[in-house]
Amino acid sequence: MKHNKLNNEELIRKEVEKTLNLLDDKNDADEPTINPYFYTKLMANYRARSEEPQKADFFDKVKIGILLPVLCALILIFNIITIAYKSKSQPQTTSTSRSELIQSFQQEYSLPMDNLISDYDGK
Repeated sequence: MKHNKLNNEELIRKEVEKTLNLLDDKNDADEPTINPYFYTKLMANYRARSEEPQKADFFDKVKIGILLPVLCALILIFNIITIAYKSKSQPQTTSTSRSELIQSFQQEYSLPMDNLISDYDGK
């Protein structure tokens, strides 16, 4: 087992040396030549593209110009229909006094009447 461990360590060391030697060996013929004005041309191209105004596509125009007002109108119509339907289906109980509402609440939830009225009146 000890012999196997030494062989592994030696193999690893050899592979590391090979890799480092590859990095040290530089062949000028393998390196690509770079135009000295490459960065300048790249930056000029980048600036030209970034200065162009962004054009809105068709969907953005449709979304803002047509869909948004239509959606707002539909929501408004839906709210009006809901209010009209609710006002016709439920009887008006505006004549109910505060004490009657408290009594119905107390009966519904089985609450002691004295505590509910005194807490509501702020006493």
